[in-house]
Amino acid sequence: MTVIRFGAVLISVVWSGTVALADCPAPPEPVLSLSYSSRYAEDSAARSEIDPEAAEDADDALRPVDDFLRDLTDRANAVFDPDA
Repeated sequence: MTVIRFGAVLISVVWSGTVALADCPAPPEPVLSLSYSSRYAEDSAARSEIDPEAAEDADDALRPVDDFLRDLTDRANAVFDPDA
């Protein structure tokens, strides 16, 4: 009797895991390296002034990483959402 119960539990765990995996999105392309210049203007003596163009380039380079972390956080937080 214990073997049957264990088998039923194992099947339900495996089945529910399979269903949960079906809801997972495809993983994004991995970011293997980042290449961008400083956000700060080179002619700033204290390097405290932001260069808008360089900041935009840095944001563009980091966007895939930011998107991945945001999606990962949203999915992790959804575990605790009773409506999910």
